[in-house]
Amino acid sequence: MTEKIPKKLAVITGANGGIGQEIAIGLARAGMRIIMTARNPSKGRAAVERVQRESGNPEIALLLADFARLHEVRRLAAEIHQREPRVNVLVNNAGLALGRREETEDGHEAVLQINHLAPFLLTQLLLPTLTGGHEARVINIASDAHWLAPRRPLEDIQAEKRFSTWRVYGRSKLYNILFTKELATRLSREEGSRAVAYSAHPGVVASGFGGDGDLGPINALGYKLGRVVMLSPAQGARTPIMLATADPVPGHTGDYFWRGRRRTPSKLGRDRALAKELWDISEALVGLREEPS
Repeated sequence: MTEKIPKKLAVITGANGGIGQEIAIGLARAGMRIIMTARNPSKGRAAVERVQRESGNPEIALLLADFARLHEVRRLAAEIHQREPRVNVLVNNAGLALGRREETEDGHEAVLQINHLAPFLLTQLLLPTLTGGHEARVINIASDAHWLAPRRPLEDIQAEKRFSTWRVYGRSKLYNILFTKELATRLSREEGSRAVAYSAHPGVVASGFGGDGDLGPINALGYKLGRVVMLSPAQGARTPIMLATADPVPGHTGDYFWRGRRRTPSKLGRDRALAKELWDISEALVGLREEPS
């Protein structure tokens, strides 16, 4: 009697709506078991029901975590470890933009923490489930907004001297691309590792991302007016779904994708030394190493 091969498992953050929920539907239709994460229990449960209904796949679970609290990220990772010996796909999708500077209880600027530090920490904590010799993929949802990042992206990292909505958001998306590049380099050095990493631009998507007033009145109005020409969440999910399900392309780990194809990021997004420096800073900020004196 042959041993039954378990279905692949995908973990998708920020999956209660928008692109994340559509990615969950796509991967569930592909036959994967899904762990969806959300911070709101009622929205999360409604999302699970929709994914189950539209995919016909009952193997959808919900775990709660607020990425504005790093202790909840650690708890989320511990819960996943307790449930699952391996993760095949990790999609770091949760994110936000804000119209004013806010600070988390961890003392970090909120966009920095939610868009970069929290997924950085979660990925680090889940590495044992991703690098056990099985095929695994980490997909970080970035954006062409990374072109708006400042020329010196590691200065004033907490935006204490200057806060601009799209400058700060763009910098966080640049960090997603740089994190992916350095992660791919480190994964390739792991003996026996079959894990790869990609970042993806979903396009400008009409989702709940900019419609809840967090962007401030002017940006929120611009977002609302622009929705008529934006992609749907399902369209925005196509590239991440492809990266999670298609055969990996040799030599493309660490690359940035859009519309299913490799896309060249900005000069900053190609800077390997910057990627390494960001990694070291990020480890210190999330408590994985001591900050340099």
